Amino acid sequence: MLEIDVLVNKRISVIKNSQVLDLISSSLNRDIRPSFNNYVIVPSDGAMRPDLIAHTSLGRQAHVGVLLKSNGISNPFSIEAGEILYLPSAGYLGSALSSGNQKEQESKNRSFRKELQSKVSKVSEERLEYLKSKSISESVLSNPLPPNITEENESSVDFVDGKIVFGSNIGICRSKLNSSTSTTQLKSKLIEKKIFKGS
Repeated sequence: MLEIDVLVNKRISVIKNSQVLDLISSSLNRDIRPSFNNYVIVPSDGAMRPDLIAHTSLGRQAHVGVLLKSNGISNPFSIEAGEILYLPSAGYLGSALSSGNQKEQESKNRSFRKELQSKVSKVSEERLEYLKSKSISESVLSNPLPPNITEENESSVDFVDGKIVFGSNIGICRSKLNSSTSTTQLKSKLIEKKIFKGS
């Protein structure tokens, strides 16, 4: 995951009993003037990749935010090979972030991101009820597999007269329908709709 120092240092505000990451607040202390001790000429593999430049030149890819802000760059994709970027000094990197206690702020932001991730990855009860109402079988709900992967006890390969036949059961539907569609019926419907040409 790409970690950017100026984003990690953003304040968390509470609005209507919800925590919100305040992206508008300034991350850099404007009272401290940037100081530079070196520069780098962007190599061909560093075009549009300030994270690589920060990693190789400043020691941490997380310093990409301060590198961009101190060079007045708002679009990292505008960086081209051959461009000169000034490298902020170690002292400026340590004191530029505006919060007084950077470690505490980073810790708060990490726990906030983890909390958000746990909310995003949960499947809501309403969603499960909706899926059940759409006549999807319980086995599909309990173990949803992509359409190109079969379960352990299933086989989409048959051996007929010494030949391997792939997808012989392709017409079998996994829903709670009373009858399953045969391959012939499926092909005829596809031919009718001019999606599949018969041989």
